[in-house]
Amino acid sequence: MTRKIKEVPVSPFDKDRFIGTVLKITPNYTKVALPFASKPTAKQLHGQYIGAGEVGELVFFEDSDRTILGRITEVTLEDSDMMKKQTQPEPVQANNLSSIGIIQLLAQWDFITGEVSRGISRYPRIGAFVYSAHPKLVQLISQGEIESGAPVIDLALIPHSDVSVSVLPEDLFGRHLAILGSSGGGKSWSVARIVQEIRDKGGKVILIDPTGEFHATDGGTVHLAVKEVEHKNEELVSFSYKHLTESDLFAIFQPSLGMQAPALRSAIRHLKLVGLDPNCADENGIVKIESKSDLDHIMQLEREKFKELIRPGADFNIMNLVEQIQQECYKFDSYGNLKFDDFKYSACYPMVSRIEGAIISDELAFLFDPSSDASLVDKIDEFLCDDTTNVLRISLKNVSYERSAREILVNSLGRLLLNRARKGAFKELPTVIVLDEAHQFLNKNIGDEEMSFKLDAFGLIAKEGRKYGLTTVLATQRPRDIPHDVLSQMGSMIVHRLVNEGDIAVIEKASGDLDKSILNFLPTLNQGEAIILGTGHPIPLTMHIIQPNEKPDSKGPDYSKYYKK
Repeated sequence: MTRKIKEVPVSPFDKDRFIGTVLKITPNYTKVALPFASKPTAKQLHGQYIGAGEVGELVFFEDSDRTILGRITEVTLEDSDMMKKQTQPEPVQANNLSSIGIIQLLAQWDFITGEVSRGISRYPRIGAFVYSAHPKLVQLISQGEIESGAPVIDLALIPHSDVSVSVLPEDLFGRHLAILGSSGGGKSWSVARIVQEIRDKGGKVILIDPTGEFHATDGGTVHLAVKEVEHKNEELVSFSYKHLTESDLFAIFQPSLGMQAPALRSAIRHLKLVGLDPNCADENGIVKIESKSDLDHIMQLEREKFKELIRPGADFNIMNLVEQIQQECYKFDSYGNLKFDDFKYSACYPMVSRIEGAIISDELAFLFDPSSDASLVDKIDEFLCDDTTNVLRISLKNVSYERSAREILVNSLGRLLLNRARKGAFKELPTVIVLDEAHQFLNKNIGDEEMSFKLDAFGLIAKEGRKYGLTTVLATQRPRDIPHDVLSQMGSMIVHRLVNEGDIAVIEKASGDLDKSILNFLPTLNQGEAIILGTGHPIPLTMHIIQPNEKPDSKGPDYSKYYKK
């Protein structure tokens, strides 16, 4: 990406910010003498911190009509005699030591055109002076010149300064965003900060909160909780099974391929038929199949209602499912008459037991007994039409992991929102859906080796949601568990501390222009620090995410409080 800078607030070659001289140049890095790097303390200039040779420090190379921005990645002592003296009992004055730095070249800034670009068309010259980069100039290079009054996301601070970096919403969310980082690295703060900024700028955001840690989000926020409320500001909602697909029900009931799956599929189809033509059922809503004429009549209705029957959704009475399965267990005798098939029903009985257990299960009551709670789907539609609310938080803290209920619920929500997007619901007001703990819900197959179902709704949102005005923010502490084809769709990334080599390798693969030198900083990032990269950022920079006003409740159990002293 190329940026243009027209007005320069300070000179990049301020003599008070001088830190060294170029000694060696290669296509990938430069070697620089750093005379101040061995001093015991950093420099201070007008209250600003200047590392003057610290690893991670950003620098400018002096030239007549352009400059190159670089990052110090390594600092060593070059004077071998002084190194020998350091082994002696007497301390050696640091001022007498010679330091050498390795600087990675990041971007070129052309003063004539004002363009900032990743490519290096002309390298620094031997003997060129090197200056510590002023935070104001780093800000300009990172965010570009933003028009006054433009709505921006105030995201981060440049290290050792109070200079902030803002991002245009289309740069951050235009091609989706991933927030990645190990536990304790500040990932939740980044999520809270972004949700806060969307809210304050008048945008719409749906936050799926699996752990309930974002309950403090305030102002223009609707708090919903599935299964059980934890806080006074939450409203209890349910998600009816009627919004599930046949695949979702199969994942919950887990039929085997032999006789169970065909019987379940046939029972679901016949119960859906009752909703289209109630006359085909008895007074209890059961489609009786007791003779060949019954079967012929039902098959004729199925042909007539074929288009309606194949529509997704489970709009039928789930309480009749077990009895309807029994009706599907028939066979023809030697005379061509229908008879109840005891063997087939015995084969289906384990599945029938699972269905009965699921329907009466307290953990799945939000699916199968939703009559007493408000509808989550209705609340989503109300939120999208309400100009006074900007954040819809859905807490899943008390939703059980039993029968993959969490995964199926989140996947169904994603599918529902994508279907709304395809119909133009977000054209006038683009909406961001934030999925925390995304590794729990992506790249998942539910079921067993015999029959499994892929949860792909958020993968589809990542691939096609952008053109409909629906973008996603995926937050996870396990990037390696996010499918590569989904992670590669993320136009921007905020990467907090990562220590797992597999996670770091995934980041390197997903971001084609990221090199090893910046990846080396990931394991040592402090809490709240992150590397911001992507299509809206010309260079990957380490920054401090601005703390959110309403901090997430990420604290674990307080063992010391309850243990005996």
